[in-house]
Amino acid sequence: MTARVIAVSCSCATRRSAQHGAAAMEFALVLPILVLILLGLITFGSAFHTQLVIARAAEDGVRAVGFIPGVQSYSDIDAASIRDDVRESLAGSSIVPSAYDTDYATRLAWLQTNLPDADILVDNGTCSGQATNDDGVRVKIDFPYNKTRLLQGTYSWLPDTLTGCAVFQF
Repeated sequence: MTARVIAVSCSCATRRSAQHGAAAMEFALVLPILVLILLGLITFGSAFHTQLVIARAAEDGVRAVGFIPGVQSYSDIDAASIRDDVRESLAGSSIVPSAYDTDYATRLAWLQTNLPDADILVDNGTCSGQATNDDGVRVKIDFPYNKTRLLQGTYSWLPDTLTGCAVFQF
Protein backbone atom coordinates (compact mmCIF):
# COMPACT_ATOMS: atom_id res chain seq x y z
CA MET A 1 0.00 0.00 0.00
CA THR A 2 2.83 2.37 0.78
CA ALA A 3 4.59 1.73 -2.54
CA ARG A 4 1.49 2.61 -4.45
CA VAL A 5 1.17 5.95 -2.65
CA ILE A 6 4.80 6.71 -3.43
CA ALA A 7 4.23 5.93 -7.11
CA VAL A 8 1.27 8.31 -7.30
CA SER A 9 3.24 10.90 -5.42
CA CYS A 10 6.14 10.59 -7.84
CA SER A 11 3.79 10.88 -10.81
CA CYS A 12 2.34 14.15 -9.45
CA ALA A 13 5.77 15.52 -8.70
CA THR A 14 6.83 14.85 -12.28
CA ARG A 15 3.78 16.73 -13.60
CA ARG A 16 4.43 19.63 -11.25
CA SER A 17 8.01 20.01 -12.38
CA ALA A 18 6.88 20.04 -16.01
CA GLN A 19 4.36 22.82 -15.22
CA HIS A 20 6.73 24.78 -13.00
CA GLY A 21 6.67 28.46 -14.07
CA ALA A 22 3.79 28.15 -16.57
CA ALA A 23 1.47 30.37 -14.54
CA ALA A 24 4.15 33.04 -14.19
CA MET A 25 4.76 32.94 -17.94
CA GLU A 26 1.05 33.24 -18.74
CA PHE A 27 0.77 36.15 -16.31
CA ALA A 28 3.75 37.87 -17.92
CA LEU A 29 2.11 37.57 -21.33
CA VAL A 30 -1.34 38.77 -20.22
CA LEU A 31 -0.27 41.59 -17.87
CA PRO A 32 0.73 44.15 -20.56
CA ILE A 33 -2.60 43.66 -22.33
CA LEU A 34 -4.51 44.14 -19.09
CA VAL A 35 -2.51 47.28 -18.26
CA LEU A 36 -3.23 48.75 -21.71
CA ILE A 37 -6.94 48.05 -21.34
CA LEU A 38 -6.96 49.64 -17.89
CA LEU A 39 -5.04 52.69 -19.12
CA GLY A 40 -7.45 53.06 -22.05
CA LEU A 41 -10.46 52.91 -19.73
CA ILE A 42 -8.99 55.53 -17.39
CA THR A 43 -8.05 57.80 -20.29
CA PHE A 44 -11.45 57.53 -21.97
CA GLY A 45 -13.17 58.10 -18.63
CA SER A 46 -11.13 61.24 -18.05
CA ALA A 47 -11.95 62.61 -21.51
CA PHE A 48 -15.64 61.76 -21.08
CA HIS A 49 -15.72 63.48 -17.67
CA THR A 50 -14.07 66.58 -19.13
CA GLN A 51 -16.59 66.65 -21.99
CA LEU A 52 -19.48 66.46 -19.52
CA VAL A 53 -18.03 69.29 -17.41
CA ILE A 54 -17.61 71.48 -20.52
CA ALA A 55 -21.19 70.81 -21.66
CA ARG A 56 -22.41 71.67 -18.17
CA ALA A 57 -20.42 74.94 -18.18
CA ALA A 58 -22.01 75.91 -21.52
CA GLU A 59 -25.43 75.20 -20.01
CA ASP A 60 -24.55 77.30 -16.98
CA GLY A 61 -23.54 80.12 -19.33
CA VAL A 62 -26.88 80.16 -21.14
CA ARG A 63 -28.72 79.72 -17.85
CA ALA A 64 -27.04 82.93 -16.66
CA VAL A 65 -28.62 84.75 -19.61
CA GLY A 66 -32.04 83.99 -18.13
CA PHE A 67 -31.11 85.60 -14.83
CA ILE A 68 -29.96 88.90 -16.31
CA PRO A 69 -32.78 91.43 -15.73
CA GLY A 70 -34.18 93.23 -18.77
CA VAL A 71 -32.67 90.96 -21.42
CA GLN A 72 -35.05 90.61 -24.37
CA SER A 73 -32.66 89.76 -27.21
CA TYR A 74 -29.06 88.90 -28.03
CA SER A 75 -28.10 92.57 -28.28
CA ASP A 76 -29.04 93.10 -24.60
CA ILE A 77 -26.55 90.66 -23.10
CA ASP A 78 -23.09 91.30 -21.69
CA ALA A 79 -20.87 88.62 -23.23
CA ALA A 80 -18.04 89.26 -20.75
CA SER A 81 -20.23 88.40 -17.75
CA ILE A 82 -21.41 85.21 -19.49
CA ARG A 83 -17.76 84.22 -20.13
CA ASP A 84 -17.00 84.83 -16.45
CA ASP A 85 -19.93 82.59 -15.46
CA VAL A 86 -18.59 79.85 -17.75
CA ARG A 87 -15.09 80.08 -16.23
CA GLU A 88 -16.56 80.02 -12.72
CA SER A 89 -18.53 76.89 -13.59
CA LEU A 90 -15.40 75.21 -14.97
CA ALA A 91 -13.38 76.26 -11.91
CA GLY A 92 -15.87 74.41 -9.73
CA SER A 93 -14.68 71.12 -11.21
CA SER A 94 -11.30 69.43 -11.35
CA ILE A 95 -10.52 69.54 -15.08
CA VAL A 96 -7.40 71.66 -14.81
CA PRO A 97 -3.91 70.07 -14.56
CA SER A 98 -3.21 68.58 -11.16
CA ALA A 99 -0.51 71.17 -10.38
CA TYR A 100 -3.23 73.88 -10.49
CA ASP A 101 -5.98 71.85 -8.84
CA THR A 102 -5.29 73.02 -5.29
CA ASP A 103 -8.27 75.31 -4.72
CA TYR A 104 -10.99 77.27 -6.53
CA ALA A 105 -8.94 80.46 -6.96
CA THR A 106 -5.98 78.60 -8.47
CA ARG A 107 -8.25 76.71 -10.90
CA LEU A 108 -9.95 79.97 -11.91
CA ALA A 109 -6.59 81.67 -12.49
CA TRP A 110 -5.46 78.76 -14.71
CA LEU A 111 -8.70 78.96 -16.71
CA GLN A 112 -8.39 82.72 -17.17
CA THR A 113 -4.90 82.19 -18.60
CA ASN A 114 -5.53 79.08 -20.72
CA LEU A 115 -9.13 79.63 -21.81
CA PRO A 116 -9.14 83.04 -23.53
CA ASP A 117 -12.28 84.90 -24.55
CA ALA A 118 -11.87 83.63 -28.13
CA ASP A 119 -12.45 80.06 -26.85
CA ILE A 120 -15.74 81.00 -25.17
CA LEU A 121 -18.00 82.14 -27.98
CA VAL A 122 -21.14 84.05 -26.99
CA ASP A 123 -23.21 84.93 -30.04
CA ASN A 124 -26.59 84.42 -31.69
CA GLY A 125 -25.67 81.25 -33.58
CA THR A 126 -26.91 77.69 -33.13
CA CYS A 127 -25.14 74.52 -32.08
CA SER A 128 -26.21 72.77 -35.28
CA GLY A 129 -24.07 75.06 -37.42
CA GLN A 130 -26.65 77.52 -38.69
CA ALA A 131 -25.30 81.05 -39.04
CA THR A 132 -27.73 83.03 -36.87
CA ASN A 133 -30.53 82.56 -34.42
CA ASP A 134 -32.32 85.89 -34.03
CA ASP A 135 -34.19 84.92 -30.88
CA GLY A 136 -31.47 83.13 -28.96
CA VAL A 137 -27.99 83.18 -27.46
CA ARG A 138 -25.37 80.49 -28.05
CA VAL A 139 -22.51 79.71 -25.67
CA LYS A 140 -19.85 77.55 -27.28
CA ILE A 141 -16.71 76.48 -25.40
CA ASP A 142 -13.58 75.15 -27.11
CA PHE A 143 -11.59 73.69 -24.22
CA PRO A 144 -7.85 72.93 -24.71
CA TYR A 145 -7.95 69.27 -23.63
CA ASN A 146 -4.38 68.70 -24.79
CA LYS A 147 -3.21 70.82 -21.79
CA THR A 148 -5.09 68.73 -19.23
CA ARG A 149 -4.53 65.11 -20.31
CA LEU A 150 -3.45 62.57 -17.74
CA LEU A 151 -0.21 61.81 -19.59
CA GLN A 152 0.99 64.70 -21.73
CA GLY A 153 2.14 64.02 -25.27
CA THR A 154 0.36 60.69 -25.61
CA TYR A 155 -2.94 59.46 -26.95
CA SER A 156 -2.97 60.87 -30.47
CA TRP A 157 -6.41 59.32 -30.90
CA LEU A 158 -7.91 61.85 -28.47
CA PRO A 159 -8.89 65.32 -29.70
CA ASP A 160 -6.81 68.33 -28.72
CA THR A 161 -9.95 70.41 -28.19
CA LEU A 162 -13.24 69.40 -26.59
CA THR A 163 -16.33 71.45 -27.42
CA GLY A 164 -19.49 72.16 -25.46
CA CYS A 165 -22.42 74.14 -26.80
CA ALA A 166 -25.78 75.32 -25.47
CA VAL A 167 -28.47 77.72 -26.73
CA PHE A 168 -30.85 79.99 -24.83
CA GLN A 169 -34.12 80.78 -26.62
CA PHE A 170 -35.96 84.03 -25.79
